[in-house]
Amino acid sequence: MLVGAFTNIFSVAILVAGDADYVPVVNEVRRRGVMVVGAGNEDCKQACVSDELKRAADRFFPISSIPSLTVNGKTFSLTT
Repeated sequence: MLVGAFTNIFSVAILVAGDADYVPVVNEVRRRGVMVVGAGNEDCKQACVSDELKRAADRFFPISSIPSLTVNGKTFSLTT
């Protein structure tokens, strides 16, 4: 995401994460003029999105009801 912001290959970055460790990257990407849209699971039973990351992004969209995702025959679930 950071390299793309420095090389101007996109104008909007989408980050699907919840960890506040991404805040410095989001801040730098925004400083480079790229809009950052965040998305993450807000179900605090599993993993919460940090408030700092929500504030750092230009926009934030909660992901709350994705029961599972199947890729190449392998199923991944937010609950396991």
